[in-house]
Amino acid sequence: MDIETYGGRCPCCEKPMLQKGDDSTHGFHFDACPHCGFACGESNNETMDAAPIWGAVLDHHGVADLPALRAYVASLEPDDTFWPSVMDYAGKDRDALKARCLPHASLAEA
Repeated sequence: MDIETYGGRCPCCEKPMLQKGDDSTHGFHFDACPHCGFACGESNNETMDAAPIWGAVLDHHGVADLPALRAYVASLEPDDTFWPSVMDYAGKDRDALKARCLPHASLAEA
């Protein structure tokens, strides 16, 4: 089963982020913050770079860039009861997490 929510707090900016959980062994799951551009995820048990995660998220929501996605999520009520985050950031260096931010992500860059 895979579910996308908007709610868990971004490990970089603490604002709500989009999250997709997939409990299959080879699924695509991610945390993606439309506010600061942070994205971290896996597909087929391989860690993904931020750009392809944003490409998939933006394409899925039918928007071209983060400003358009921020406008969309502004209409959503955050729900952080499902996951605090999809990925585990315990012990992760804050600078390494910030390096995963693409504040100007767009489909053209993905």
